[in-house]
Amino acid sequence: MKINLPCILLFASLLGACSGHKTFKSDLMGMGLNGKVKSLTETSYYAIASAGALTKGKQGEQDFPWSESRYDFNTEGNFLTHNAYNPDGSLVFQQLYKYNGKGLKIEATYYYRLGTDSLRERTVYKYDSAGKLTDLKTYDLIGLLDRRFAYKYDNAGNLTETYSYDYDDNIDSTSVNRLDSHGNCIETTIRNADSSLKNKSTSTYDDKGNKLVFNLYNADGSLRYKSTYKYDKKGKKTEFAKYVSDSLVEKQIFLYDKNEILTGQEVFKADGRLETKLTFEYVFDNQNNWIKRTELNFNIPKYIVERTIKYY
Repeated sequence: MKINLPCILLFASLLGACSGHKTFKSDLMGMGLNGKVKSLTETSYYAIASAGALTKGKQGEQDFPWSESRYDFNTEGNFLTHNAYNPDGSLVFQQLYKYNGKGLKIEATYYYRLGTDSLRERTVYKYDSAGKLTDLKTYDLIGLLDRRFAYKYDNAGNLTETYSYDYDDNIDSTSVNRLDSHGNCIETTIRNADSSLKNKSTSTYDDKGNKLVFNLYNADGSLRYKSTYKYDKKGKKTEFAKYVSDSLVEKQIFLYDKNEILTGQEVFKADGRLETKLTFEYVFDNQNNWIKRTELNFNIPKYIVERTIKYY
């Protein structure tokens, strides 16, 4: 995975569409952590099987191009800092966050280290009196405007319009959402600066608000792809499938234990062949947060991830 934009900028671009990305009241909830967590350090190691036992090898990159992450949280459960490190201990990036008196994020600063150079990007957030995000600006390493997003909502607080601006603060795209009676986004139309259609998406939901089908259409009306989703009785996603031209291109199955902890993930190719079969084994602390996770692929040990968690 190559890092080239702050996470929040990617998220901001998704805010205008029926993306289906679930939002959480705090970063702790988003990470699935329990209790009043003060800090978390997560380190990934290659797993070594020897004489019927598993041991940690050297630090290894798992899902991201770094092997260790360190997070600090405020008392409201939101990020104060996030640092990422290479296996040799050198810093990959640092993210710093600021909040106002209402606990709303007002600034995020990102420091990226590429070789011997340190790059900085800054994101500034503004809200209305109801605490809804209305304006988001990102600045480059020398403080010049890079992007801006503006948001509008209906009387129920649902996002209905998103405006995207370039570095000269000229509008370059608009996004309009159509909602159902439950506030679910069922259609998003994105237009270019000249009002020409860029793309359009539609979504359908079950009676619990879980997304069942997502369709993305090109400007000419042709279907770019379709995604389908399935859930268990507790609302946990159990299946994801993606289709192009009515042909399956990818399918994923998610498995959970009785405590809704992810214990397995299976990835199938377009021809139905099983490409990946992940199994996750955990050790938990007394707050029911996992502090050790072993990942196996087709029962072959791949990674051991360890967490050090401190609480307020």
